[in-house]
Amino acid sequence: MSSSKSTDVLASETHFYRLYEEAPLPFLLLDGEGRLIKVNQACEHVFGYRREEVLGRYLGDFLLQGFEDTLPHAVHEFASSGPISGIEFEVRCKDGTSKLVSMSGHIVRDDQGQYLYTYCILIDITDRKGIEKALQDSDEKYRLAMEASQDGLWDWEVNTGSVYYSPRWNSILGEKETQNNYSTWEDRIHPEDKPRVLKTLHSHLAGETTAWREEHRLKNADGEWIWVLGRGRVVKRDQRGKPLRMVGTMSDINDHKQAEKALHNSEERLKALINATSDDVVVLLDSSFRMEIVNERAAQRFCKTVEQLKGCSLGELMSPERAKERLEYAHKVINSGKSVRFEDYRAGRWYDNNMSPVLNDEGKPQAVAIFARDITERKRMERALADAKDAAERASATKTRFLAAASHDLRQPLQAISSYKDILTLNNTSPELAGPIKQLGDAVLAMQELLECLLDVNKLNAAALKPYMRSFYLGHLLSQLKDQYQTTAMEKGLVLKFVPCNAVVHSDPTLLRVILQNLISNAIKYTQQGKVVIGCRRLGGQLRIEIRDTGIGIPEEEQESVFEEFYQLDNPARDRSKGLGIGLAIVKRMAELLKHTLSMHSVPGKGSCFAIRVPLDYRTQKETHVVNPVALKTDDVSTGSSILLVEDDEIVLHASYGLLQALGYTVKAASSAEAALRLILSETPAPDIIVTDYRLPGDCDGAELIQQLRAKTGSPIPAIVLTGDTTIADTSNYLPDNSLLLEKPARVEELVLAINQLLGNPGPAAE
Repeated sequence: MSSSKSTDVLASETHFYRLYEEAPLPFLLLDGEGRLIKVNQACEHVFGYRREEVLGRYLGDFLLQGFEDTLPHAVHEFASSGPISGIEFEVRCKDGTSKLVSMSGHIVRDDQGQYLYTYCILIDITDRKGIEKALQDSDEKYRLAMEASQDGLWDWEVNTGSVYYSPRWNSILGEKETQNNYSTWEDRIHPEDKPRVLKTLHSHLAGETTAWREEHRLKNADGEWIWVLGRGRVVKRDQRGKPLRMVGTMSDINDHKQAEKALHNSEERLKALINATSDDVVVLLDSSFRMEIVNERAAQRFCKTVEQLKGCSLGELMSPERAKERLEYAHKVINSGKSVRFEDYRAGRWYDNNMSPVLNDEGKPQAVAIFARDITERKRMERALADAKDAAERASATKTRFLAAASHDLRQPLQAISSYKDILTLNNTSPELAGPIKQLGDAVLAMQELLECLLDVNKLNAAALKPYMRSFYLGHLLSQLKDQYQTTAMEKGLVLKFVPCNAVVHSDPTLLRVILQNLISNAIKYTQQGKVVIGCRRLGGQLRIEIRDTGIGIPEEEQESVFEEFYQLDNPARDRSKGLGIGLAIVKRMAELLKHTLSMHSVPGKGSCFAIRVPLDYRTQKETHVVNPVALKTDDVSTGSSILLVEDDEIVLHASYGLLQALGYTVKAASSAEAALRLILSETPAPDIIVTDYRLPGDCDGAELIQQLRAKTGSPIPAIVLTGDTTIADTSNYLPDNSLLLEKPARVEELVLAINQLLGNPGPAAE
């Protein structure tokens, strides 16, 4: 290179550098190894370094970590292409901050193409990049928000008809993509909705409204009509106010509309049901206790229309006193959340009123429903039924008193007849009279059986029969029943078999005995040949007592009827030997009273099986002994024992006196409590035993008389109480100690057995 040319180049470079020295942008001059040769004053100002601090150092020393490869790559581009622009990297400033810069530059070579140096211009793009990032973040958030939104977006260029529909807009209609024009929307509007929708849209476009909003139906991709909510606003107009751009949203409200329709239909059905209900008045009071829903019948009661009643308060429709009462009930319902029910009488009619809370979604009372039913006819029926019940109870009480009195009056002569028959039996020495005396005894027993059955029915009807439940050995009861019926079965040529049982059961032994007596008696009566078997089997916690026979059996169509009173099979002539037809009725009702399950299985011509289930008691307890009637033997009588006999009926007194004397007892008789007290004071020593009627003239009964007689003598004299009064409720519970109760007519065997038991003499009671 010539000297003059070098001088020109140097002058040119000096001029060039002076220009960049004054330039507002940072300027760098780098040698071939990337060292800083020159920097301008803008460089010092932007990065904070003085020139002497950077000259001779590598530019890479000032780059932030992560940009080390950026500069070599840029130098390579310099070398290969010459000029570069837009190389971005981050520079560390002297104060510790950093700046993001964009570098542009050019390589200077000599005439032979040899590298001389590189000059670069740096532009601080930190703020610009921040703005760009903020815009990018904002765009991303907007995009995400739009994608997450359940609304479809549209942007309408009104003058061109071009419309942008968002993906969600298409999704609502089930479309993958649509034509971006106005007709895409308008052509889908339901014909019934289109006039209204377009009218309000054009009104908004004309500037008559601040926004557009319409619910309407659009046809989706499947050809179905769906409900949407369209909303929009003009966002740009020209100088004359002509709309240029309108944006808005479309929401899917189809489910909401369907729910509204269902709710409307439900409300209509509710109104129909309310008007069809049998309740005469149905009213719904709102939170202000004003009528919100009223049925047609309520409107008729108030002489108004349904529409006239809506919004009315109670005070507008009824007297102040009644309105106040209803409001107090309504407040009580709201405060407690519980229904209030009451009856009242108004305008000549009775009403049954029910005020119930109506709950909101949170389960709190928000309204009160009132249901009022006219119960005037029911009240009349109840009154009639009550009167009929009273009349029936009075009739039943009268019948009970009559039967009780009749049974007492019947038992008295029956006791006398039985006693005279026993006197004849004891004193008879004539074989010719033995037959008639036995027939007399059979007649007395038949009459006694009839009386007992009638009395049992009477007690059941009058609910006077109360079970006395206790535990006892069933084997003792079965043994007594065997002795009672063995002779009867043998006379018919039947085998009567009792299977031994040592179970302890829990029942009323007296009532259970009556049940088993009737079942065994029926089995023997209706069995002409073969056998009757009484056996037991354990079933869980119960004992099943079975009475099986080989008798005539019961047809299936009559098996329910045999438990009815006075119903008998094959006995149109009412043959007394076949019973009275009330035994099974008594069995059924007593089983129900004891809550014991009764069952039956029968086959005509082969026999029947009746069974009753009784609870088991595995705890062995001392049982209550039941007096067992047995055949009287001469050595059973405690001859020589003295008896005080108290009986107010003269005929019974004479018969009982004669019988006891015939048995060998020493007897003193009295016809009243006063006479008995006088007699015992005049007699010494005191009698061995007292036999007294329960019902005596005056205020003193047999139990009280026993106490008084014992007090007078100072001795606990054993006592027997005889009674013909069925109204006495379990008199044995109120008897003094060492006393027994016998019902009239008491058979001679029962009387002797009771005397022996009280005096401690062995005999049949030991069995």
